[in-house]
Amino acid sequence: MFKFSFTLDYNDYFEFNKYHLINNSKNRRAITILRLLIPCMFAFFIGLTMRRGDITREYVIFVVLIWIVLSALWIMIIKPLFSLAMKYNLKYSQNVNNKIFDIEMTLIFDKNSVTRITAESEITTKYKALRRIGETKNSVYIYINDTKAILIPKSVFASGTEKQQFMDFVHEKITAAH
Repeated sequence: MFKFSFTLDYNDYFEFNKYHLINNSKNRRAITILRLLIPCMFAFFIGLTMRRGDITREYVIFVVLIWIVLSALWIMIIKPLFSLAMKYNLKYSQNVNNKIFDIEMTLIFDKNSVTRITAESEITTKYKALRRIGETKNSVYIYINDTKAILIPKSVFASGTEKQQFMDFVHEKITAAH
């Protein structure tokens, strides 16, 4: 059995959303489509402008160079744009919905389930409902479904050995349940 008490803050939620944005297959597909869509639109626009008969060679070179530069910039900034939009949405959610990110939580992992206890609720989830484990430098994420996870800051572990024992325990429970 493992028991952890900690407080989740805005940065924990932001880190999870950023991890999820990058590691979810649907999100990766959407980013790839957007990375390709804008350059294709630029290419289509270039094709339309070149249909005119009075286009000079210098104009074509100029337009193609602009297309290459804009496409490269777009491909490079799409992930930071998504990250910025996500950060804005979390702040907006906090302000508009009065969602407070400083949540004190206790997690109890016993032989049959995990229980999340906060001041407002107590939720028990059977291990067979857990899907997978994700990990970043600062946190462990135990996914309940494609978009929802239990967030655990690595600071709750007394040592690397305890963290590894916990990871082995949860992995074993998830594997045995499926």
